Amino acid sequence: METKESQKNDPRGEGRKYEKMGLSCLQKNQLVEAESHFMTALDHMKQAGDELGQAYVLGNLGNLNFQSKHFDKAEEFYSESLTLMEKLNDRMGIESTLGNLGHVNLYKGELDKAEEQYAKVLKLVEEDKNVQAQVLYSENLGNIALQKKDFAAAEKYFETARSALLSQKEDADKLSFVEEQLKTLRAHPDYLASKEEAARPEIERLKKENRTQELIQKYQDLEEMFYQAQRFDKVTEITRKIVGVLENLNDKQSIAISYANLGGTLMQEGVSGKPEYLDPAEENFLKALEYIEEKQDQKRKSYLLGNLGVIQLHKKNLDKAGEYYEQSLKLMIDLRDQLGEARGYANLGRVESLKENWDGAIGQFEKSLEIMEKLENRPGMAQQYEALGEIYLKKENLDKAEDYLQRAQAMYEALKDTQSLAIVQDRLVYIVSHPKMLEKREAEILNDLKDAESKQDDNRRIAAIKELSNVYFLADDLDKVQKTLEDALAIQEKIKDEGGSSTTLANLASVCEQKQELEKADSFYEQAIAIREEQSKEHPGLPDLYSNRVHVLLQLNRLEKAEKVVNQSLKVNRKRNNMKGLISDYRNLGNLSLQKTDWAAAEKSYLEALELNKQAGNKREMAEDYRNQCNLYLQKEDWKQAEKYCKNALEIAESLKDIRNACYDHRTLATIYNGLNERAKEEPHYKAALEYSRRMNDPKEICIDLRNVGNINMEKGYTEKAEQSLMEALDLSQKYLEKSEQAENYRSLGNYFFRRGNHPEAEKHYLKALEYTRELDDKVGMAKDCTFMGNLKFRGQNYEEGDAYFVQASDLFKQAKHIPNLVQLYMTVARLNLAESRKDECEKYLKNAEEVAKELGNPEKLMASIEHLRKMTERIDKK
Repeated sequence: METKESQKNDPRGEGRKYEKMGLSCLQKNQLVEAESHFMTALDHMKQAGDELGQAYVLGNLGNLNFQSKHFDKAEEFYSESLTLMEKLNDRMGIESTLGNLGHVNLYKGELDKAEEQYAKVLKLVEEDKNVQAQVLYSENLGNIALQKKDFAAAEKYFETARSALLSQKEDADKLSFVEEQLKTLRAHPDYLASKEEAARPEIERLKKENRTQELIQKYQDLEEMFYQAQRFDKVTEITRKIVGVLENLNDKQSIAISYANLGGTLMQEGVSGKPEYLDPAEENFLKALEYIEEKQDQKRKSYLLGNLGVIQLHKKNLDKAGEYYEQSLKLMIDLRDQLGEARGYANLGRVESLKENWDGAIGQFEKSLEIMEKLENRPGMAQQYEALGEIYLKKENLDKAEDYLQRAQAMYEALKDTQSLAIVQDRLVYIVSHPKMLEKREAEILNDLKDAESKQDDNRRIAAIKELSNVYFLADDLDKVQKTLEDALAIQEKIKDEGGSSTTLANLASVCEQKQELEKADSFYEQAIAIREEQSKEHPGLPDLYSNRVHVLLQLNRLEKAEKVVNQSLKVNRKRNNMKGLISDYRNLGNLSLQKTDWAAAEKSYLEALELNKQAGNKREMAEDYRNQCNLYLQKEDWKQAEKYCKNALEIAESLKDIRNACYDHRTLATIYNGLNERAKEEPHYKAALEYSRRMNDPKEICIDLRNVGNINMEKGYTEKAEQSLMEALDLSQKYLEKSEQAENYRSLGNYFFRRGNHPEAEKHYLKALEYTRELDDKVGMAKDCTFMGNLKFRGQNYEEGDAYFVQASDLFKQAKHIPNLVQLYMTVARLNLAESRKDECEKYLKNAEEVAKELGNPEKLMASIEHLRKMTERIDKK
């Protein structure tokens, strides 16, 4: 049997031991320790002549340096590893190391070397029938070919990747991305030109041989190619060639259809935000109309006239739009097409509405509604109810607006049209919280309150005060809400209404939580719970009170107390078999464990909540549980598990047409792929998020996604696209959003100009952001802006001014009690000083970081980073 002493003297065994220690540190992202262990392992393995061990340790040293973006050192280690792998004929090791060398050279921008290495490894994985690896390397080779503008090679590689993914039938996300790459490639002007040129000889041959149907088909193939690439100038050109062939055949019906289809395509683009397509769309509809006139096809003519009306409406030529709609409507009446007639009146209603002729618009929409009701066309009825509600809202006839919008709401609910429903509900909330309605209701309640006070009717006074608090809540005046609830509580305590007091205390707690007065909120919840428990330990209102209090205690970081309260709640809910309460308890336990970094306990609790929601078939809540799991793994930086749960949440959100959460899930997936260094997958999710935020028509969310897309384009070197997205975000915020959002966009543009080396523009935008955050007394925002200004000055070697900004940022983060941001600031400034060999200044900020780290419980990863920087600082004098 081998003794511990013999193991110690065995260099091979020692080497493998240190290798395992290095791998463990690498998984925890402890890079300094990992490197030390790997180097020790390598020494032992060389002593033992363990070439296989050396090969894999060298590979891990390459991985470590690649992760740290030390690409030259990574390439050196990978090359040494490859030499040994080839000597040992370790096929899997050769594949992996060649691929890693390809990645390094791709990041270094050495495309020819990367291409050579990827091509070698692709050949190996094809021989081994490793489908996933084929996809990876085909895609990488496709991206390189795209950068080198070798479109034929790029298309070949992407098609190879696509075919491999289709054969797998698993990674739908990856397939979608590869198809997007093909779509981008096939829209490239050079690609399109080469394809058109290749088709020319066959087109000429078909013309000479008078094979018209085949010629039309060939033109239609080109037309489809240009349509998919959204090259509508070329679509128009090809359509005219098709029309030329059809004219020779005297096929007027087909000519009309060709022009009408092209008009429809261009109009769709025109009304979707590309107004330059409206004129050519109109031109094509008018040509189609000429041919239709000869054929006397009244139905098609009515639709063409309607489309011409749409174009004029979008061009703001309202009188002309009305004329076309009138002509279309007359034909619909003659054809006895009642649905077309109803739509015609609705179109005329839109024209009058845009003219602000509210009474004229009401008349048209009412005619449309009458026919829709007769036809029992529920979507049409809902649209007219909504249109009438909107007009009465414009006229500030809030009662009638509310009546029509409530009818629209009921109809959209029945139709399960969630998007239209959300829009209508927003309007109804607007009406209920409209200052005129609130003022009117406040006056009514105050009169009622005076009457109740004169009659000393306490119950009536309490009811009036509570309704008054609702009015103030809708007016977003939380101070007045709190004051009225305190008045109600005083009366309830006087008349010993314990049930009412408990409810009011809970409401007060909720208001204080919204005001971030957490100590008060906890006190109110504690009092409300005490009353309920005294009434009955099984009171039905207790579970919600427990859950809400736990939420406050977690924010106060009172974990022991939070655990005690959640366990009380669990006991009550288990006894009553209250599924909803149990789900809330398990989530709170998960959040509690997460705050304690007890990952296993957090996961167990979240999974219990998920299982209950699965049993209930509640998909919306299942998605929330998946998001909790995703958040857990994000904090652990276990990107693959986070990806799995986020995809589950996204799938449910999209199936429920929950576009807001789908938008958030796409953003989270983008963050995950950034963590995985899979940048190619990151971009499609930011773009998908932007698409959803545009559908929500929420300017704040659109700005977030525009910034994300802009930053991605900046990383890829697409500076024009980046600036376009960031400027669009700024313009949008200036039109619709508050100064806090405008500051965020000025900040992003400052970063953009800074990265481009345009420091004067960067400073201008940073200072504008700082002006707004100071105006708003937004301490965190001011701290960020001072940090950026400090970095800008520091990089320009204006160290004193830079440090003055860093000191301001530090003070502001302290005032805001933003400890994680504060320690991040200290570490960033320490690194800046280290890079400039400013040893004393670097040490000062490292000491500051250590002080803050104590407050955070000396996190292992942070302490390792501080130690690593300190060791590097010590080398300054030794150079």
